[in-house]
This record gives sequence, C-alpha cells and structure tokens, in this order.
Amino acid sequence: LAAGTYTATLTVAGDHAISQSVDLSFEVTTPPSGSTYAITLDQSILYQTTPYDFGTEMVGYAPLTPLTATVTNTGTQPTGALAVSLSGTDANAFSISADNVSGSGLALGASGTFAVAPKTGLAAGTYNATVTVSGANVTTQSFEVSFIVSPITPASAPVITPSSLPSGIIGSPYTATLAASNSPTSWVIVGGTLPLGLTLNTTSGEIAGTPLGPVGTSSFTVTASNGTGTSASVQFNILISPPPGGGSGATPSIPALNPAMLMLLALMLAITAAFRTAPRVTRNKKR
Repeated sequence: LAAGTYTATLTVAGDHAISQSVDLSFEVTTPPSGSTYAITLDQSILYQTTPYDFGTEMVGYAPLTPLTATVTNTGTQPTGALAVSLSGTDANAFSISADNVSGSGLALGASGTFAVAPKTGLAAGTYNATVTVSGANVTTQSFEVSFIVSPITPASAPVITPSSLPSGIIGSPYTATLAASNSPTSWVIVGGTLPLGLTLNTTSGEIAGTPLGPVGTSSFTVTASNGTGTSASVQFNILISPPPGGGSGATPSIPALNPAMLMLLALMLAITAAFRTAPRVTRNKKR
C-alpha cells in the first residue's frame, strides 16, 4: 500500500436486529528522510575478479569446492524479499546451494550467504553463467562464473626398459625385472618363449626361475599395457649357458618323497621280501 491512512468498519449482524461493529484503522508511513535500500555482494574467496574461474578439470572430475558469496544489507531499511538466481546459456551447468539470502530478505545490518559450484558429470566444453541477487527495493548485484571441462587425454605408450637382459646358467636361480613408464598395468609375452624354467609375472614384470635349458639364446617379445589402453612391445634375448663342468641340460635329480610315499615304498619292500623268504611247496606228480 502507498503511504496514507486506511480505515474500515467490521460489522457482525444476526437475527432480531442484533449487530456489533468495530472500526479498523491502518496507517502506512513514508520512510524517514534519507532512508535507503542497498546490498553489497562479497565474493569471499580472495575477492576474485569477475568472472570467478573454477579452473579446468578432466571429464569424470570429482565435485568441486563451491564459491561462497556474502550479501550484506548496507541500507537504512530492511531489504525486503531477495532472490538468488543463475542465468545465461550455461546456467544449468551450475547450482546454488546453502542459500539463506533468498526469501523475506535481510534485516537492517544483517548478512546472508549462498554457494555456487559447477555440477558434476558435465561433458567436455567451456561453461559460463551469471549469478544474480535481486529484490524489489534494491539494486541488482551480480557476478560471472566460468568452468572448463577437458576431454580425457590417453596416456602415452609405455617405454620399456632395460634394453637387454642378463644371461643365465642352467641350474642357477635367475631373476630380472622389466620396467616401463606411464604406469603399466600388465605384462604379457606375445611372441617367442622364455627359456624352460623361467616365468614372467604379468603384474610386476619380473622374470624369475631356474633355467633348465636349452643352452643357447631364447628370443621372446613382451608387451606392456597401461590403464588407458596404450601399449608397447619389445623383443628380448636371454642367453643360457651350461652349468660349470659342461653338459647341455639340467642334471636329473631324484624327486623328494613325502612320508606317505616312503611308507608305501617300505610296505612294498616288505611284501617283496616276504615272498622271497617263504618256503616253496612242490607237488609230486602221480604216475
């Protein structure tokens, strides 16, 4: 209502000419001379320049830390109703949260805050929006926000080291570890074979075991792959030499027997001995 005095009469009437009335009065005054309505908008994070830049993140990024803005009533009267809104082509790429500014407004000298941040799950691209605080009695305050989402960049192909592997000797323990750049996640032999007795750990890249042969050079190709699907392959050679004293292969060894096998062997020997010492029975043929 405009400034002025407003009056009315409220009457309650019933049968038998019974009624009661009451006069009502309401006065709207003009603001005191010099009254003002005003707000200030403070971007509390280091007083960033416009637009506030949320930086650049790769597709699949985690939630970002919101920017908190403070709105203060700097006028001489309550602000009246206020609203915080997003506008612009990319307004839907951002969200407002923890908003205690929107609504009935701010009392004299009071402050309120709200937070703004990019939403998660955005596709690669550049996003800009305008954040605005407005009300019927105050001058609109606003600032810009910006955010860039970059596409996933595949990791470079692994670089495998060392360039060559040490030689081995038949019957002697052997170990060598392959390494690669760009965080390889798996190793696999894609061609050729390792010397007999050696194996490749497909997780760590370690080649270990005891060479059994053959004497000579064994060639094989190893591929290292990383989590983004890039890979690289290198061919290696391992020279296997005979053991000291000659020979072209591993010296045969008698396998160790466990207790159960030893008991079975003892029983078989006892039965064999019993048959050998038992008296022989002969029968005379009738004529």
